[in-house]
Amino acid sequence: MYNNEGSYLIWSDEDSGAYQPFGGLEEPLTTILDWKYSWFTLDPFLTAVDKREGTHRLKGRFYSNSTTYPDTTGSSWLTNLDYRYLKRFFKTVNVSTGFSGYYFNVKDGNLGTHRGLLAGVYFQVDKEFFNRLVLNLGGRVEFFDTDSLTGAGTPIFKAGLNYQAGSNSFIRASFGQGYRFPSFVERYSNTNVGALAIYPNDTLKAEYGYNAEIGYKYTLTDGGWKGYLDAALYFTEYFDMTEFVFGPWGGPPPGGLGFRTINLSRARMMGLELTAS
Repeated sequence: MYNNEGSYLIWSDEDSGAYQPFGGLEEPLTTILDWKYSWFTLDPFLTAVDKREGTHRLKGRFYSNSTTYPDTTGSSWLTNLDYRYLKRFFKTVNVSTGFSGYYFNVKDGNLGTHRGLLAGVYFQVDKEFFNRLVLNLGGRVEFFDTDSLTGAGTPIFKAGLNYQAGSNSFIRASFGQGYRFPSFVERYSNTNVGALAIYPNDTLKAEYGYNAEIGYKYTLTDGGWKGYLDAALYFTEYFDMTEFVFGPWGGPPPGGLGFRTINLSRARMMGLELTAS
């Protein structure tokens, strides 16, 4: 596939300049980035069932691209492999486990030359009780080996339940942890978008956090019509959350203005969500 496009990061202003690029359309002040790129993907997969009724699923991907910016060029490729094993035990227990990972190689005038491997192993168990209650428990550990960092991520876990309280009502609760290693674009991108710059941050740390939710769902039926009402309370907390922030990262104004991905010390989100359909 081949594409030729332009994009911009910020509006001219929030009123009459909404949806218009900051700095106008002409050089040298425009913040429009014109770029051309082509990419190719190959996605082989295989599904097999063994003699013990276990299901094996293997998915792969090869991806490569070539990009031309106004001031430089770049190319990259990555390979991805995901294996998953699923099996049902005692008619009420479902087990899934596997691993996933990808290797990448990047050579770019704005990003530099980088290569690395990111991989993880995971498991999940689902158990049904009394045809009304379903419990699940799972975990994952990730590993990373790049040209500047090597290590293992903190193990993360998740758990949840879904209980059918009545013929039309369901109660659910869940808790899950999350972990994300920063991308090489967030760590190494060093380029200009017209008058603005995007600055690298090779000290960027992985973000991690957790989410908890409790909800209630009630289904409505009337002849051929069906709908539902749903209410959910949620709480999410992140540590070292990454944020793409505008500021004078290259020096005091008026020079040095641009964007950089940084870690925030802590972030919390909580609320009530109501849905009717």
